[in-house]
Amino acid sequence: MREYLNKTAGDFNLYSPLEQESLKAAAALLAAKVPGNIPVTNMGRADVARLALMNLLHSTAEHTPLSFENWFLGLATIALQVASDACVKKTLNIVAQGFKVPAVTTEESVDLILSDLRHALKMFLLQAGRRLETPRLIQDVHGAVQQLKEKEPNKKVTQQNVAEILGIDPRTLRKRQTAYGIETWDELLLACEYWEELNAP
Repeated sequence: MREYLNKTAGDFNLYSPLEQESLKAAAALLAAKVPGNIPVTNMGRADVARLALMNLLHSTAEHTPLSFENWFLGLATIALQVASDACVKKTLNIVAQGFKVPAVTTEESVDLILSDLRHALKMFLLQAGRRLETPRLIQDVHGAVQQLKEKEPNKKVTQQNVAEILGIDPRTLRKRQTAYGIETWDELLLACEYWEELNAP
């Protein structure tokens, strides 16, 4: 079981496209921190970006068995309750059909059955880490930087001119950057470069 969890948690291709985008953004931000902390001598940007992604996946694989030990039982209990409720509702529909009356359950019944599980999963999955919009910020800034380089190749890339291309105030861009846990403008620009490497064909 542990081997299976390690293999699946560490396999990039088993994540959804949206999760893959978030993983790439996280790897890009991780790679952007490298130059200030670790000397990278013989590695190009693409190598550093891929190494950051592999480190995230490897660390996820290492921690997954412990996550199972800590949280699987609680989530499974809620999921079993959902399955139990669904069986009762299905039986109710079968009985109603036997009496030749309309089915009792509706779309609302499904939402009601799933509400506890949905709430538990939201609390469980969305409480930690950077904001979900971080990949979008990196994509937006990357796109604006590319536009700026195409229009004026020799112009310095600043928050001011990137904000102008995005159609927002520079202060708003700074607030988004800070809210998403990105410490400096240079870190964000470097993350954009690493994100581009991770998305290269």
